[in-house]
Amino acid sequence: MREEATVRQMLDDMVVYQEKRREAERLAADSDPDPLDYPMLSAEIGITGPDLASVGVKILATANAWAQIAARIEATRLGAKRAIDDVPDSPNARADIDGVLAGIDWVA
Repeated sequence: MREEATVRQMLDDMVVYQEKRREAERLAADSDPDPLDYPMLSAEIGITGPDLASVGVKILATANAWAQIAARIEATRLGAKRAIDDVPDSPNARADIDGVLAGIDWVA
């Protein structure tokens, strides 16, 4: 039950972060922004930045940094998946898969 709540919270957070990014992308193209058109970013004025523009810049910078990290994680995940798929059926398959898993470097 606790794990379900944690996953649910993570999904809720993801939706919020995606909306912040969408607002920040729209804001970057808006020559005369009205804070009322950017409720998620406006909620962060005085917390993340002193004004709407600085909040938008910080949200985009964070989103772009996370995209780079996520790309590395995805490449690692897919590489491990392929390596596991390539393990031949044999009495040693479990040990071979354990070897693949032990060799994953999530930090790289």
